[in-house]
Amino acid sequence: MSRPNRIMIVGACVITLAGWLSFAQEPAETPVPLTAEPSHHQVLVNADVRVFRIEVAPGAATRVHEHTNDFIWFPLGDADIMDHPRDGAEAPNKVADGAITFRPHGIVHAISNNRDVPFRNMTIEFLHPQTGGRNQCGQVIRDQPLDCPSSAGESRKKGQSMIPQLKTDQTQVSLLILDPDARFTFKASKRPPVLVALEGTDAEALVEMRITGASGKGKRPLHGGDAMEVPPGMALELHNGGSVPARFAVLEFRSP
Repeated sequence: MSRPNRIMIVGACVITLAGWLSFAQEPAETPVPLTAEPSHHQVLVNADVRVFRIEVAPGAATRVHEHTNDFIWFPLGDADIMDHPRDGAEAPNKVADGAITFRPHGIVHAISNNRDVPFRNMTIEFLHPQTGGRNQCGQVIRDQPLDCPSSAGESRKKGQSMIPQLKTDQTQVSLLILDPDARFTFKASKRPPVLVALEGTDAEALVEMRITGASGKGKRPLHGGDAMEVPPGMALELHNGGSVPARFAVLEFRSP
């Protein structure tokens, strides 16, 4: 090999090595809290949970963010994403529409969208540590068996079905399904539940309001990605006015 050719090859190797070292030494992105991650939009917060609606464009990714609390999440529509943990290997993840997943606190990662449509999901962050978590009728906690109550397999009563998904010492998470024109009533409670509508839901919430000398019902439409807290001490009736079943994640909280 001639001397000029050897010089060119060595020079190319030096440039390649310098580029690799520059990439390897580039500082990792500093994680941001969920409230500062641009794709996470807070839609509800109370003493028990913080609810976010997330949307990531096709081929795009979130910023690296940190989950300081235990949380559950479910996609609005089928999802095909890549999980990029700060410490660990990247992992592809295909999740069916509405499938609820529990994740523990301490996760630092970014999520990228592999599909040619936006990735949309709901993330519900528990503001109190969750202990004693166990699956019921849904594979919410990975690698844990199901323990589905026999009553959950009964046929829907009056077009409604409340299917338990996850139970912790602090919270009950269930999936409520209402057939078209069906209704479901939550009784008045001092610590009322939080409802999050799944994809395809077209329903309305009717809150029974009572004030001195008068009473009535206030209406609120509920569509996929909407979240609401039942007002304390008030009854709530859900009505599915759509043409397909309405689905809700229902979170009920135990008193400390």
